[in-house]
Amino acid sequence: MFETIRCTSGSCLWFDDDYPGTVIGARRTANLAGGAAATLRFDYQFEQDVPVTTTEFYVEAAASAAGPWTRLATYVVSTSHLAPQHAAFDLTAFISATTTVRIVSNGADTDNEIYVDDFEIEVVPTIFDADTLDRSDAEGATISFSATATDPLGQTLTYSATGLPPGITYGTSTGLVSGTIDYAAAASSPYSVTLTATD
Repeated sequence: MFETIRCTSGSCLWFDDDYPGTVIGARRTANLAGGAAATLRFDYQFEQDVPVTTTEFYVEAAASAAGPWTRLATYVVSTSHLAPQHAAFDLTAFISATTTVRIVSNGADTDNEIYVDDFEIEVVPTIFDADTLDRSDAEGATISFSATATDPLGQTLTYSATGLPPGITYGTSTGLVSGTIDYAAAASSPYSVTLTATD
């Protein structure tokens, strides 16, 4: 988050409308293929140096860095020194592609600025192993199968589970479901199991 309007360090980005149709740092690209959902998040603040003029900044996304671009939002700079704001946009429509998100101005040369911090794309990974489908195993059976997920941004995932039968565990770093089903497990059958992967 911002502490001041003049960001000088960290992940803060600055964009000036003196350069029509250009992007000064506000561009992120991520491979969203394999994800279940994706969200763009960032914090922003405006500064209006020329009060008698109006500047627009656009947030856009495309399946290719060359476009065509889909406009997600339009920000109008019409008030000086607005307080920091938080923005979030659903990018799930781009989930099958390498997606680029950018911020550009409408080209009005008014020397107004937008400051952006924590500009990131969050992706919900998808568990894809076939063995995560419904299954039936006898008490005393030894179970071992992989239930891993893919994070399109390459981040390390941590695995967790709820509702597993007694004797079965889910490896937090390996995504391996394994163990021997307890002989008393049938008393609580069937089991509704939820496997989760988080980054």
